[in-house]
Amino acid sequence: MPKRVIKSKRVKKTKKLKAGIKNVEKRKIGSKIEKKQRLKAILFDMDSTLLRLDVDWKALTERIDKKYFGGRFSKLSPHQFFILYFYTLKDKLSKSDQKAIYNFRLKAELKGVETSFCFPYIPLIKELGKNYKIGVISNNYSKTIEKALKHCGLLDYIDIYVSVEMSGLPKPSTKPIDYALKELNVKQSEAVFVGDHPDDILSGKRAGVKTIGVLTESYKDTIKIVDPDLIVKDLRDLKKKLKKVFPKS
Repeated sequence: MPKRVIKSKRVKKTKKLKAGIKNVEKRKIGSKIEKKQRLKAILFDMDSTLLRLDVDWKALTERIDKKYFGGRFSKLSPHQFFILYFYTLKDKLSKSDQKAIYNFRLKAELKGVETSFCFPYIPLIKELGKNYKIGVISNNYSKTIEKALKHCGLLDYIDIYVSVEMSGLPKPSTKPIDYALKELNVKQSEAVFVGDHPDDILSGKRAGVKTIGVLTESYKDTIKIVDPDLIVKDLRDLKKKLKKVFPKS
C-alpha cells in the first residue's frame, strides 16, 4: 500500500511565495518593456507651428457672429468663438446655416493659404519622416490643410492629417489625436504632440501622449502654464531634443 504524502503548511506557503515572486517578476518585466517604449509618431499642430495662415480671424468671426448669432459673442476671441461654435453653437443652427458658415470660413481659409507664411521646416520634417510617422492635427478644414501643406512643400512628407471635420471636435478635445493614433496604428505611449497653443498641449495631455510646446510670440507665456513635457524655442532644434522626452528615440 503506497504511503500517503501529506503536504505541510510550510510547503503550501512556499508555493504561494514562489507564485508571488513570479508575479512580481512579470510586473517588473512589463515595466521594463514600458520604459523601453520607442517613439513612433510625431504629431504637429499646423497654423503658427509649421506655417502661418494669412486669415483675418477677427473679421471672420465678427461677420459670422453678427449674421447668425446677433453679435452675442463679440467679446470672445476668434479662437474662443470657434471652440464654442464646434462644441455647442453649431448644433443649434439649421443644416443650411451650418453649410453656409462652413463655406464662408473655408473660402477665407483657402484665400489665406495663398499668402500664408511658410516656416523653413522642410528639411526637419523630411529628416524626421525617415524614422517616424508624421502627422498634422489642425482645427482647420481638410481642404485648407492639404492646400497649405502643399503650398509650403510639406505635404509629401506627411503620413496623415486630421481636420476638424474628420475628428468631429477641435482641440483641446482628444478626438483629433485619438483619430490620428488609430489611423497610424500607434499607441499613446509611442507618440508626441508638438504645438504652440495651450490647447495643443491640453489636447495632447488629455489624450495620453507626450507634449512639446513651441515658443511663439502669441503664446510664449500661456503655453508654460499648461506645463508641456518639453519646451523648444526653435522647432529646428526638435530632433536633438527629442531624447529628453523619449530617451530611446
